[in-house]
Amino acid sequence: MKMYLSRILNDRIKLAITILVVLIPAMEIIQIAWQIRNGNSMPNPHYATFLSLYTIRHYLHKILFWFLPVFLLLIANEDCLEDNDIKYRNILLIREGKKKYIKDKVMGSFLISFIVVGLGLLINMVLVYICFSDGTYLKDEFLDYKEYDISRITVPYPIAANLAYIALTAFLAGLLGVAGTSLAMTLGNRKVVYGLTFLLWFIPVMSKKSLMYVIQPFIRVNYQDVLPTLIGLILCYMIIIVASVLVEVKEDDL
Repeated sequence: MKMYLSRILNDRIKLAITILVVLIPAMEIIQIAWQIRNGNSMPNPHYATFLSLYTIRHYLHKILFWFLPVFLLLIANEDCLEDNDIKYRNILLIREGKKKYIKDKVMGSFLISFIVVGLGLLINMVLVYICFSDGTYLKDEFLDYKEYDISRITVPYPIAANLAYIALTAFLAGLLGVAGTSLAMTLGNRKVVYGLTFLLWFIPVMSKKSLMYVIQPFIRVNYQDVLPTLIGLILCYMIIIVASVLVEVKEDDL
């Protein structure tokens, strides 16, 4: 983890991308304020968080989550690729051993991805509750929320739902970070790693039962619309992670 933080702080591009990922959710406050200035009512803060897709066309939501693998590749996964480029990997393997090297990379990439995404979403939630504390407006879609499995649970408990979905989204970001790192350790080819990691995220995002349904706390859907995508994504990433670790360890044994 210390190595990740050190490289982020000493690399302007990584630092800029990290700050951008943290700030994108907070920037949505400006869009909501602009909508209010143009005649929209002040929203109930419970249902105007970044994951709630309150804003018109939610451009910032698309920027963050459609391109999340690219952001995390630069923040977390470049670490392994850089080790290969400058031959620092060999030094670490001799000094620490391969198992510790793998453990540090897996844990570090998960934590940095989890924290960066989770922190940005938490900052957005706090700002929404502060800036729109007097808001009462609800969209018409909340009138029939009891007809759907997910919203029937989340709408009555908005604070708990927002926090739970922030944790879920940060967890998925952490898995994405580890999957990218695992591919980087095993393959070592920057173009292949970037391409595969992006596809592994973007395909479920653009599928009929989109991954974006999974991370929306108040969406009117039933379990069968989100669980297959969520379970499939977790299983796919876990297979990639475990397979990559086993390949790396096996090479060391050979």
